[in-house]
Amino acid sequence: MTDASTITPVGLDDGYAYTKVALPDGRLIVIPSRARVGRSDVTWVHQGRQNIFEYETEGTRYSVGAVDGAPTHFEGYPFSGMNRVIVQHALQQAGLGGQSIHAVSGLPVSAYYLRDGNQRHKTLEKKRASLKQAVQPAAVGQLAAGIAFHEVIPEALAAWYDDVIVEQADEAAIDEDRLCVPMAIVDIGGRTTDFVVVKDQGVIHGSS
Repeated sequence: MTDASTITPVGLDDGYAYTKVALPDGRLIVIPSRARVGRSDVTWVHQGRQNIFEYETEGTRYSVGAVDGAPTHFEGYPFSGMNRVIVQHALQQAGLGGQSIHAVSGLPVSAYYLRDGNQRHKTLEKKRASLKQAVQPAAVGQLAAGIAFHEVIPEALAAWYDDVIVEQADEAAIDEDRLCVPMAIVDIGGRTTDFVVVKDQGVIHGSS
């Protein structure tokens, strides 16, 4: 059984333009979603100056960081090796190398739900499984951050959760008054713009 004290919960926004990691201590790590296939072909004389990092997943080597990045604006990006290495780099920048991660990330509302309001179960499972695949840093001795658990939510709903979940006596609690207020959320991202309406804890699909 996994020791709960060794698990780090994180929020992930693995967007097309930027990747963000929200940590339990309140820190937010933001990096450009920039990577390309292949080695960097750079040897760093001063490790403190290193700004390109290499990772490998599914037998493919990627360079991440200050590179002429390949476009991320393609349909399969959320399930791609490029997405995984950029997320791994963000986790490394957050100091999470060698740790077991429980992550929550998102998909656009239209990618999360069918038109009738049912979830796109195959798409959600594909997203969950992708980030749980192994990504190995190329640097000798550098430990990977392993995503052991991965949940996926509609991206725009993250703002709704943030509004209705409040801190009381150092514990998370639901603000019942806020639950009753209809809310419209607009999430403008690097490739998609989400619009979702929540009322009485339900997503109004005709308005979203």
